Amino acid sequence: MECLMSLKPFGQTKVMKVSVRPIGTVKEFCRPHELHILGDETYLQILQQLDLPSALKVTIFVNGKRKNIEDIVTPEEKIQLVSILRGG
Repeated sequence: MECLMSLKPFGQTKVMKVSVRPIGTVKEFCRPHELHILGDETYLQILQQLDLPSALKVTIFVNGKRKNIEDIVTPEEKIQLVSILRGG
């Protein structure tokens, strides 16, 4: 399964380029790649468009800092998707 996405601009909407790097279990569902997204998108919106399995829970890091899924993505970010480990 490949999680590539490329959106085209609508009218005057700004398109941004970001890179996505899966880490750990996320690599089974997604490979490193660049995305072209519409401006003012949140990390949650990007995750929803990647079509990852709902059982797979991920944490988002940018420049080594954890991000809230409701934060707005900025241009040229290097987004790391890390699976959340659950134990018992």
